Amino acid sequence: MDWYVLQARTGTEHDARHTLERAGFDARVPTELRPIHRRGAWLEQEYTLLPGYVFIGMDFTPECYQRIRRTLGSARLLGMSGEAPTPIAEAEAALWGLAAPPAPLVPSVIEFDAHGTPRVVSGPLTGREEQITRIDRHARRAYVAAQLPGGSAKLVRFGVTIATATQGGEP
Repeated sequence: MDWYVLQARTGTEHDARHTLERAGFDARVPTELRPIHRRGAWLEQEYTLLPGYVFIGMDFTPECYQRIRRTLGSARLLGMSGEAPTPIAEAEAALWGLAAPPAPLVPSVIEFDAHGTPRVVSGPLTGREEQITRIDRHARRAYVAAQLPGGSAKLVRFGVTIATATQGGEP
């Protein structure tokens, strides 16, 4: 089974996911538990990572595409070339948590060496340091350049936790 990206109207991703699931598709909207600062404390709140996009797991056939279009109306699969869309790469599917059962992603833990170079210790950004364009330590956000089918690139905000000596950094 491959994963494809469907473009939906922003704000209707979860409705589109429910509609696709009722039609028999494995549809997901990647979310994360993002750290937010509220009333002097850090809490985690669930956020949609890619507003306006739904991931669909299927073995693509033209009939599947017609079922999606009948179900959602003017649905558009990204990376459409000729008769078939381009599936996302396995590495990208792992970034969005599509290899595991549906659940919100947890914030990645990032530590910095003496020169300020970041290293991801755990979480969905593990091994993706080269895709991180910026880290805002104060807001606990990492900005990641993600590739979608059809050559479209998106800058996506991920929540992060900065490692301290007790969380796995050097003492």
